[in-house]
Amino acid sequence: MKKINIILFIFLTQFLTAQEIEDGNNIDLTSSEIRTGQLENGFRYFIKPIEGNEEKIHVDLIVRAGSRQEDEDQYNLAHLLEHLSFMATENFPDLRYNPDFYSQLNMKPQDLRATIGGEKAYYSFRYPKEVTKALDTALSIYHDIASGKILFKEEAVEGERKAIYQEKIDSRDPGMVYPEWKIFYYLTGCNDAPHPKDTKAAIMNSSTAALKRYYHDWYRPNLMGLVVIGNMENVDQIEKKIKEKFEDLAVRGEVRPRKDCDQNYLDSPGKFIIQPSTSIVTKELVPKTSIQFYFRNPDIYFEDFKLEENDLLWELLSAMIDKRLKNEQLEYGVDYSTTIFPDGDLSAIRLVIKSRDSFEEVVRKVYSVLAGISKYGFKNDEWEFIVGNKIEYLKELDHNSMAAWAEALEKIIVEDESLSTSRNLSQIEFLKNLKLETINNLISSNNWHPTDIAIILPENIDRNLFTRPRIEKWIDDGLENPVQYKPITAPFQLMSPDQVSSLDEAKILDRTFGEYNEDIIVLENGLKIIFKDLEPEKGRYKDKIMVHGFSPYGADCLDSKKIETMISPLIIHNSGAGDYNKFEVEKLLSKTSFPFGIVDYIDPDETGVKAEVISEDMELLLQLIYLSFTSPRFDKDAFEDWKLEEERSSRRSLNPNYDFLDFINRENNILQIPRGGKRFQHSLQVNYRNAYRKYKALHTNARDFTFIITGDFKKKDILPMLQKYLGNLPNTKNSMQCPESQESKMSSTTSNTKLRHFQIPYKVDNHLLSIQFKSKLKSRDFREEVQIELLKQALDLKSKGLRFNKNLGIYFSAGTANVDFENNTVRFQILLDSNKEDFEKALKGSKDYFHDLRTELVSENFLRTVKNSAYLPKWGARYKNTNLAVQRRLYDHYRHDLDKAEIEEVEQYLNQFSANDLKKTALKYLREEDRLILTGNSDKTLKL
Repeated sequence: MKKINIILFIFLTQFLTAQEIEDGNNIDLTSSEIRTGQLENGFRYFIKPIEGNEEKIHVDLIVRAGSRQEDEDQYNLAHLLEHLSFMATENFPDLRYNPDFYSQLNMKPQDLRATIGGEKAYYSFRYPKEVTKALDTALSIYHDIASGKILFKEEAVEGERKAIYQEKIDSRDPGMVYPEWKIFYYLTGCNDAPHPKDTKAAIMNSSTAALKRYYHDWYRPNLMGLVVIGNMENVDQIEKKIKEKFEDLAVRGEVRPRKDCDQNYLDSPGKFIIQPSTSIVTKELVPKTSIQFYFRNPDIYFEDFKLEENDLLWELLSAMIDKRLKNEQLEYGVDYSTTIFPDGDLSAIRLVIKSRDSFEEVVRKVYSVLAGISKYGFKNDEWEFIVGNKIEYLKELDHNSMAAWAEALEKIIVEDESLSTSRNLSQIEFLKNLKLETINNLISSNNWHPTDIAIILPENIDRNLFTRPRIEKWIDDGLENPVQYKPITAPFQLMSPDQVSSLDEAKILDRTFGEYNEDIIVLENGLKIIFKDLEPEKGRYKDKIMVHGFSPYGADCLDSKKIETMISPLIIHNSGAGDYNKFEVEKLLSKTSFPFGIVDYIDPDETGVKAEVISEDMELLLQLIYLSFTSPRFDKDAFEDWKLEEERSSRRSLNPNYDFLDFINRENNILQIPRGGKRFQHSLQVNYRNAYRKYKALHTNARDFTFIITGDFKKKDILPMLQKYLGNLPNTKNSMQCPESQESKMSSTTSNTKLRHFQIPYKVDNHLLSIQFKSKLKSRDFREEVQIELLKQALDLKSKGLRFNKNLGIYFSAGTANVDFENNTVRFQILLDSNKEDFEKALKGSKDYFHDLRTELVSENFLRTVKNSAYLPKWGARYKNTNLAVQRRLYDHYRHDLDKAEIEEVEQYLNQFSANDLKKTALKYLREEDRLILTGNSDKTLKL
């Protein structure tokens, strides 16, 4: 046994030293104690106690081998092994989505996670800190995984092969990813991938013997590390358990030499690659040509700087260069794109240009910008913006958080470093001492000729247009014509001093207090303000003021082209605000706490605006809201540019799941902006003047709007600004009249069980299924919300059995519940995609789950797992004083007239909720007469 020491974790001294410099204080580094050791078999462990309010202990097993170590006959088998490891081992033969297992440890299914990467497999086990026996369980599971005791039951292996394939085709067009895989293979010689048409056969016909060989070769104690992080007390006892559990692991045979794909790349000559595009092509959407330039790190890294310093330098340089390149695109109608970034897989900086045509002109233009950077350098404001943001980010990092330690320790294990040799660069100190003159001197002599060029070519583009000499000529032409930086000018404010001074503070007509101890203020234009100041203890919006304004009138109040109305905020947003176009507004907002502006929306039954800002930016936010209400910009060039952006977005989001979700909405008379291909079709049909007119119509009656404002602020500072800007929003003579639409009267599907099919308008290999029950909402109190959430979680947990118990070809399945307070309906659903062969079984199994919930009592373990999985952001004790929870409670109260409830009351009801209560809820909402079955695939009709 090697000597075990308590040592200081030097990896984080890059932050600690920088903080010491920043604060001028000595930091007690003993707060960074960590227990670490290495057993005789090479197995490493790290135990890091974290003080604070963390509710769970994280126990992670990291294997220092991933997909890059696969042999030619092992395509995707590292991924398959990652799936199988948490499914069944000798001592835990029924692990994943087993309510009995989770219930005993007070865990939920999401507490077991696994991921695979090129260089690692990562297993995570999270348990409540009060359930101390869970540590023994975690160590036992990991011991099984590390000692060759994963079970390879043929039915489970076959089931996960099917799930792996479904995962490949589930989230996006696999043809979009394939060219990138091939380019990586040509550059490194690692990980060749089958053509999309051959992917299914490659996965389904993979060898179990090859899978076991990968397991035997790479899941070895000397390639593993264990990490325990959390609010724990007895480190000695935890260490003892780890040593006793893992010291018997045997090192089997000799370690295979590892593939070093990155070194292969650096050792190889420069490449010129033309890779045909394999993306789905539709009549409306043709992919662009992607030209990729690779600048290898040894060729561009600066000699007088260390490796970690060069890494940081090129992180910042890439960001500045990227902003320069995008500055040339800051005008409406530009139909090419560029980006430059440190490659995540290779020791290279990658520049990517995407264009539909004019390739020579675009490449020359991009390289003229690069030449201009070398000749004229960066400006001081560019440098200060990028480096300032980086320093601020480093200062704000919680260096003692579980996430920071988990990331740091993972790096040490994967890169096989010791703590004492880990990077200890003080990044803040380095950046503060770095001068712009130094940066410009370094970049002035940079050689912008790439070592490697790769092109992803759509089938409609002539391959002969692209040769290396020709592209090098385009590069040289650009480099010979350096352009100087001409940044757009950003305003200091959106409204001039004269405009602001012309607005008087509106009078307050009424001021009372509500049930949540919130201020209720009515201004003289009729606009209502709900004011709730609080000091959030935690949460994403802890340091922000949250603003949500809404009126109960939306697209249903206007003519039949409702999608056009709902799309109009996107068009207005793309036009800018006041006297400034989109690019000028974006530059102004880029230095604020709301760089992406406001979320401006129109739904069928609501018009609204949302934003989160720090108090210093509140007036700028209110100016933006004021201008969007009173004088939205009309700009035809911006409208045409918006259509180009819609085309780009549609290409990125071409996904059968999106098209199927749009179909589900149509069948339920739910009006939403489409997410799939229909969205682009709608964008082509928009009449700009009509959309603009309808946007204005829904923003011209201030009396219809309520603004909810929550966060840590001083009312005396905020209220005058609200009176000035919101108090001057206009009113028309007559209030908006909104007749109830036929869709809104539709509370449930009627008649007998229905089955409807959607033909996906392009070739896909998966079958999509939605079984849903839509009915009247029986009540609007918190008890009903709890019942709906628990029934949803029960459906979700049941649906996972299709994959993990029945071994069907399903990767994604979910139980969902959608409550529509406006129309007083609720819709429950099992949503999944399946392979063709198992679709009928998936359909039958899903039907059975609904039937079981109506007719049988679930076990206590099942119910406890459901409760542990419940997500109640308005009512959960952990969300009690978060900004988001308070916002949601106030919104539901004022928008939907929901009664107030105490957190303790909700917790008590949740704890008392029984299996019989769940059955009653299922009987209430899962009635056979309300069932609707929706299917989708590439066939014209459903074939069962």
